[in-house]
Amino acid sequence: MSFDHAASFDLTYGTAFHGLVPRGQVGVGDSVLVLGAAGGCGSAAVQIGRALGAHVIAVAGGPEKVALASELGADAVVDHTQLDGDRALSQRVLELTEGRGVDAVFDPVGGADVRDLLRCLAWNGRYLVVGFADGAIPTVPLNLTILKSISLVGVAYGASAIVDPAANDAAFAQLFDWYRAGLVPPHVGHRFPLAEGAAAIATLRDRGALGKVVVDIAG
Repeated sequence: MSFDHAASFDLTYGTAFHGLVPRGQVGVGDSVLVLGAAGGCGSAAVQIGRALGAHVIAVAGGPEKVALASELGADAVVDHTQLDGDRALSQRVLELTEGRGVDAVFDPVGGADVRDLLRCLAWNGRYLVVGFADGAIPTVPLNLTILKSISLVGVAYGASAIVDPAANDAAFAQLFDWYRAGLVPPHVGHRFPLAEGAAAIATLRDRGALGKVVVDIAG
């Protein structure tokens, strides 16, 4: 790996793999909805979902991010900036899945209201709680889990790697195999010298990242 790829790989691909595989139980023929699909963790989830043989529907905002999600291998991309209405995303996802919904929602974004994400799920679907890039942490009425027998699944990659290092080793053996096969190359969309570290953080804060933001400590 190049240093840029190595810097971009560990946490994001570890998190995406942990979320989709042991926690999300996503496999060949399943469908997964990836939020924040043009960001660091979301872009990794798109690639890993495809490597697993799943049907990946990506959600991104704006033409540039939509184009990147498609380039990363998403089977379909939804531009959330073009959606109107509190059920618009689930309606689009149901259209794309012939009314069935997806087996898993990979959500590193969060937000004040995730009810429409739960509507995207199929029977026995898994809503994977990965992070809260939006800044708001949602409250989920538990009665909604009963409607389609869905599961709310926390994804705590860092702690899991400490608790079960053998499983983490196995996960990265698979990730490195996929990397060598060209299936999961990180997309480095922004590169800053250390002196411009504040600008790198601002890119993340303003949700302008395309793939990974790399800071070169030697630059």
